Amino acid sequence: MTVQEIFELLNAFAPVERAEEYDNPGLLVGDGGAEVRRILVALDPSMRVVEEARERGADIIVTHHPFPFTGMKRFVCGDPAADKLSLLLKSGISLIAMHTNLDRAAGGVNDALAETLGLNGIAPAEESGLIRKGELGESIAPEEFCREVKAKLCAPGVRAVCGSRPIRRVWVGGGSCSEFLAAAVRGGADAFVTADCRHHAFLDAEEWGITLVDAGHFATEAVVLPRLRKLLAPSGAEILASESDRDPVIHF
Repeated sequence: MTVQEIFELLNAFAPVERAEEYDNPGLLVGDGGAEVRRILVALDPSMRVVEEARERGADIIVTHHPFPFTGMKRFVCGDPAADKLSLLLKSGISLIAMHTNLDRAAGGVNDALAETLGLNGIAPAEESGLIRKGELGESIAPEEFCREVKAKLCAPGVRAVCGSRPIRRVWVGGGSCSEFLAAAVRGGADAFVTADCRHHAFLDAEEWGITLVDAGHFATEAVVLPRLRKLLAPSGAEILASESDRDPVIHF
């Protein structure tokens, strides 16, 4: 397949027109007509991942997070973003990102997160279709739920407010979705699992009596990577799981 055909394969699963307005998914770097023999899959288009792609002979990198995400106004050697773009272009490596369109897609990030946490009856939780809801097989204590989230997501740690009731009904939003906390409360959720929560979100959760679990941006989204690799299998290219892709946050 060509780079463009790889993009079309992914776009059929998670159409870029379903991404949020602020987002920048799609074929972001490279030559759409180039042949693809080897694909590297990662969550983040970090410099580590770009260097790995070059070393392992990948023709294209497929990630969840976009690069560039926001506009680049200058390309000067020594600037990290410019150096990364330069390395991609010099190495002939293309980059495709599937971001909030993959969050929203059926079978995408948030379905993967809900399934990993063992939820049943998974369904869109609100009108935008970004968030998922489901139920545990049986109610468990908030503290036990937090421990299970950490274990099932292989997260190095979680930050949490333990609510005032046992956990059965759960909402999930991979990455930065704490703005949906109030909707989760209105929707009758006992717990909301997401990432990047600010202090006021934890205060609100405490006052509303809901369990709020911040399991980290990387851990709540990396669950989709096996699905991305499986989705790319029909391409006939060799699919590589990145060995350098990792959470940049260190927990001491």
